[in-house]
Amino acid sequence: MNDESEQRTPVVRAATDPEALEEALRILRAGGIVVLPTDTVYGVGCDPWSAEAIERLYEAKMRPHRLAIPVLLSAPEHAFRVARDLPDAFAPLVERFWPGGLTIIVPRHPALPPLLTAYGPTVALRMPDQTFALRLIEAMGGTLAVTSANISGQPAPATAQEALAQLKGRVDLVVDGGVCPGGVASTIVDITSSPPRILRLGVIPLSDLRKVLPELALPDEPEPTKGNSWPGRADPSAPAPGASAASMPSPLMPSEPGSFAERTIRLRKPSIIADVLQRNEYPSAVRQALEAFRQEILSRAPFTLLSEPAEDTNFWQQALAPWTGRSWFELPWFLAETYFYRRLLEIVGYFQPGPFYLRDPFESQKREALDEGLLMLERFLPSVPETAPLRERFFAWLQRSLWGNRADLSNIGTRDRIEGQERAAHILIDHRAQIWTRLAQGQVRRLDVATDNAGPELVADLGLIDFLLGYDQVQAVHLHLKGQPYFVSDAMLQDLDLTLAALQRAEEARIAALGKRLASFRDDGRLVCQTHPFWTSCLHFYQLPTDLAATLAQADLLLLKGDVNYRRLIGDAHWQPTERLEVIAAYMPAPFATLRTLKAEVVVGLDSGQAEAVARRDPDWLIDGEWAVIHLVDPLSANNPDERRRPA
Repeated sequence: MNDESEQRTPVVRAATDPEALEEALRILRAGGIVVLPTDTVYGVGCDPWSAEAIERLYEAKMRPHRLAIPVLLSAPEHAFRVARDLPDAFAPLVERFWPGGLTIIVPRHPALPPLLTAYGPTVALRMPDQTFALRLIEAMGGTLAVTSANISGQPAPATAQEALAQLKGRVDLVVDGGVCPGGVASTIVDITSSPPRILRLGVIPLSDLRKVLPELALPDEPEPTKGNSWPGRADPSAPAPGASAASMPSPLMPSEPGSFAERTIRLRKPSIIADVLQRNEYPSAVRQALEAFRQEILSRAPFTLLSEPAEDTNFWQQALAPWTGRSWFELPWFLAETYFYRRLLEIVGYFQPGPFYLRDPFESQKREALDEGLLMLERFLPSVPETAPLRERFFAWLQRSLWGNRADLSNIGTRDRIEGQERAAHILIDHRAQIWTRLAQGQVRRLDVATDNAGPELVADLGLIDFLLGYDQVQAVHLHLKGQPYFVSDAMLQDLDLTLAALQRAEEARIAALGKRLASFRDDGRLVCQTHPFWTSCLHFYQLPTDLAATLAQADLLLLKGDVNYRRLIGDAHWQPTERLEVIAAYMPAPFATLRTLKAEVVVGLDSGQAEAVARRDPDWLIDGEWAVIHLVDPLSANNPDERRRPA
């Protein structure tokens, strides 16, 4: 927040004050945020239809953008304003349990600001049993975005004074309604799943719920948060459930002399720390800690575990437990790289209250890359005539998305050649025609895209998505982004917002029109943007958390961008280049296509002798970003256990 907002002193009104309601309404309608009593704890709310107010609410609470904000209703009929296609279970649940402690997950209305629902397809609804709250919500048209009135991760307040102590200077009005009941949290039920499922056991007993919904299922794990819980399987060597006894090759290790893995830890990671120091004005304590981190890597000292209070600290401690006392060079490469970025975030205070809370240390690089991406798009568009056949235009956009993957800020050696000629001969596996056949035949109704880099690559990805949605080649696209900084340039939810805004502001008419179409696709629910902790963890695809696996299984095709997703597919291991990807990744929940420019010493699916021939032409072919694959894969059925090869 800026200095002015930090110094703002909120007005405090008693709920019994005749002017409290009118003042709260005036502030909310002007885009402000208000603390109010509820039937559980004190909440802090804003207009659910104002994107600016929602952003202020997230900022005031220091709440991660990947955590959605519930909507409180003054009556069940107002659900139709913020939800659509309400499942049959909705009516009997609200008749029995509203107003009260039941939160119901339903499909979101496409007109809701995407940030309110953490860019996901659902919204959480509840009707509180508190007089002032109901009067205020009704006066706001029946809906109000409300979450607990605390700094994220801190205790939820039961009194106005407790709320004020945490949010002073961050809100405009505090309505004091005395002591709230507090106690047990609301029960959360997701009725978008089949069967409906409890996400959190709370004040409403299971026995009462099953009187209304006998088929109600229990959560797979204690108190998960839909789409956002940290993966339960923390050990990178642990297999997925049902894994066969087949072993996988040894992982890529930085301890291998002369390897690309060794070079990235020895040279690139210390250089990234130096870049962060140069581009950010951190206080001396943070700068000293970053320099100590750099020396820890260079001196090959034992790595340091996370110690900050954060929701993923235990996850990383478990993941790293088998390697205690080792140096960064003795960790598996994928674990070392992913943990490097998480450790850096701890040092700069990314997850802790303060001036650097949720401040991306790589923001300046990403903004420069976005400008570069817009220029590249402007040069590219004339090469795709609007009169060309759809098949040719799809090929052009897919190839643009593919070669955009060279724009990797964590691998500067490839970025210098990003504008090189896009040669089809350098696509070692080229399944463009097979992918187009599926699209043209209507086999892909839902496409899920696991993104890689912001900047030129994300711009190109969005151009491809605009083409597919605009010409009804797919009905919906689910875009999976990162929830926190990762690998310098990986695309986060906020990077998408910045990119869409920049596209719409562009002076070139075709680019501005593209941006406006994408914004409309997101508003009407055809472009769904979401995240999950898996994408910034050290886990591989054979360790997919249950909730994310279920989400991806709904796709008719997964589009996996970049090296990190590719390395996750094959366990970042020393496979022979002729191994079959459909066998290695037989566990994947849906058909998938990998779009990747090669920047790691691993590739599979090549013909016999193909790797040797390319190596003779280009000794650095595995790491220089000049070679690529567009590899479409149908994972083999679980009914063919002899063909399935999962890590043991």
